[in-house]
Amino acid sequence: MQEIKTFYSHSIKDTESIANVISSKLTSNVCIYITGDMGSGKTSLSKFIASNLNINDFNSATYSKVSISKGLRNLVHCDFHHINPNSTFIETEILPNLVTPWIFIVEWPQVIYDIDCRQLIHIKLEYIGKFSRKITFSCFKQS
Repeated sequence: MQEIKTFYSHSIKDTESIANVISSKLTSNVCIYITGDMGSGKTSLSKFIASNLNINDFNSATYSKVSISKGLRNLVHCDFHHINPNSTFIETEILPNLVTPWIFIVEWPQVIYDIDCRQLIHIKLEYIGKFSRKITFSCFKQS
């Protein structure tokens, strides 16, 4: 089943509210791929989703490539800006950390990684003004 929703954010508070809606739709064992231009709010959206999972120690993985946090679900977060990880990286650095129930969030995904998940979600952030964003949520798979 495919579900597509479009949201509009005109403030950080709007983005937080949108993250609340998105988080309410998450099951466990979910891959979330977030795309958008530099500074469009990918990390902020990731932090809000993490907060909704009772994860308050969320750190961006920009420099470490992978960060792991524990809350209502185990969160594995990657920021692949300027990085295209190979299958060995996914097999050794990601898969062992996907402990059920998990959420895998990737900012700047270069490809859709071959990971068995219950939901595959793509979130696209687009500038529509200096402080405004169009956020498109697409859920491609649910089981």
